[in-house]
Amino acid sequence: MEALREFMTERGLTQADLAKMFKVSQATVSDYLAGRITPRKKRLLMISEKTGLSVDTLLKGPAH
Repeated sequence: MEALREFMTERGLTQADLAKMFKVSQATVSDYLAGRITPRKKRLLMISEKTGLSVDTLLKGPAH
């Protein structure tokens, strides 16, 4: 999830910060960022809501 990584970097957030924000473990955030797992629909919608990133951007990455 390249867009999520960019969101984290731009705001100076850690994986632990995102874990608290998304109510998941830090290991889960690490798996999201590495592309090992994709959040389920409900969690993906919540991440979109909390970050302001569209679901499409979260899944496909930012347009460059």
